[in-house]
Amino acid sequence: MSDDDPKNIQLIYEEMKRLKRDYPEVSFFLIETHQGSFVKHEIYESGGQTFSGDSLVQMSLFDNSQS
Repeated sequence: MSDDDPKNIQLIYEEMKRLKRDYPEVSFFLIETHQGSFVKHEIYESGGQTFSGDSLVQMSLFDNSQS
């Protein structure tokens, strides 16, 4: 799930932590897009791991190789 509102990010994060307790086999990811940033968080029951937007590349929805 992604959002750009910091208040929503916190609410989503807390809910995903709760869901992770109920569904430990499911992976939960939260992408923070506030003010043009792109920060990906993987949610664990004990907290989360953050992946910096600097090391991530957003995939294109379109295949640019076919002209």
